[in-house]
Amino acid sequence: MRIDLELLSGLIEDHPDVPFVFIGPYTLDNDPQAQQLFREGRFPNVHLVGAMPYRQLAAWIAGARFCLAPMGRHFPGNNISHHKIFQYLALGKPVFSTVFSEYLPFGHLLYMNDDRQAARDELSEFLRAGEPAGLAAERIALARTKSFDATFQSIGDFLDRKH
Repeated sequence: MRIDLELLSGLIEDHPDVPFVFIGPYTLDNDPQAQQLFREGRFPNVHLVGAMPYRQLAAWIAGARFCLAPMGRHFPGNNISHHKIFQYLALGKPVFSTVFSEYLPFGHLLYMNDDRQAARDELSEFLRAGEPAGLAAERIALARTKSFDATFQSIGDFLDRKH
């Protein structure tokens, strides 16, 4: 229910030659649009693998060409952040998503767009032409600043300054 299924369907329709692999505990039973997209074979390039242990997830992300996170605007919090984004950034992967306010300061490292057609165009252009090589390294560097170790260090530095 949190995904913008209309945008997701458009992204998939635009690229029938690209495999789209979806990982996570998706609940499809009460959503005919999601059932059509993920279960009914409408798109042979769509693969729903379900939830998996975290230790396996890193290998799947490493093998991914990009991340899709088109979140529906009807769900509270979907415009703030998304918990999986940094897992992709840590491996330098491009992320195509709707706009997240928490990520605006480094928005140049992601492809964020709330306009459905513009989002479709961005993915098409990426698949056609790729992107500057330096973006992967910038994403990895950013993700390192957001790691648990870096966050704990930042908290420790803050507490040291208060005493």
